[in-house]
Amino acid sequence: MEEAVGFASLPSTGAVATFSGVTRTPGHAGKPVASLEFEAYGPMAESSLRSIAGEATNKFQLSRVVIAHRLGVVPLGETSLMIAVSSPHRLDALNALPWIVDSVKARAAIWKKEVYSDSSPHYWVNSCCAPYTK
Repeated sequence: MEEAVGFASLPSTGAVATFSGVTRTPGHAGKPVASLEFEAYGPMAESSLRSIAGEATNKFQLSRVVIAHRLGVVPLGETSLMIAVSSPHRLDALNALPWIVDSVKARAAIWKKEVYSDSSPHYWVNSCCAPYTK
């Protein structure tokens, strides 16, 4: 987080706002989550994150945008999505965060699977496919 905030900060910016998406429980349908697992199609995910950052820069007059998303297993309490933005004024930075989060969830080629601590089958969140069991 410190590295992202450091990159986002500039002498000309009066606001740096951050968002951390953290693994929590319960998950889908109230089931007990043990961890999340993220998979991505790298080139497409990177391209969409760059596009989202560029759009956010223009839409909210941001100075800098950092979007970092973990892949693989993310245990409870750990961060999977980290966003840091800076702008000359606070409202642009604060208003940009929910728009960026929603855009990443809707457009990035990153898929999330909930792994449960009970015997429930794993569940691909917001997936076009049926729940996947392994």
